[in-house]
Amino acid sequence: MRDKHYPTVSIEFIDSQILREDRTPIVNCVKNKKTTYYIVNGTKALFKRTYLVREVEAGEICFEQAMALAIHFRFLHEISIWLEQNRNFKEGAYIDTDK
Repeated sequence: MRDKHYPTVSIEFIDSQILREDRTPIVNCVKNKKTTYYIVNGTKALFKRTYLVREVEAGEICFEQAMALAIHFRFLHEISIWLEQNRNFKEGAYIDTDK
């Protein structure tokens, strides 16, 4: 369920970061309507290598799922820059300390 205090993140941005060519684990992407599966190559069981993401709006996923993917696939810096530029959201910046 989407938290109204956090922005949504574009699934296209998530795809571009996870499916980059310089990424160490090779990832396959399977899309089925509003669900996207990212499957990492390896020898572990399939359920341990599969990351499922559901869209809450057309082409948008919730903040929590996006951050979990960013932590796992190591693009936390890129997603924080994207959120600041595209959603005008900066973690911790809602407190004005100048007053």
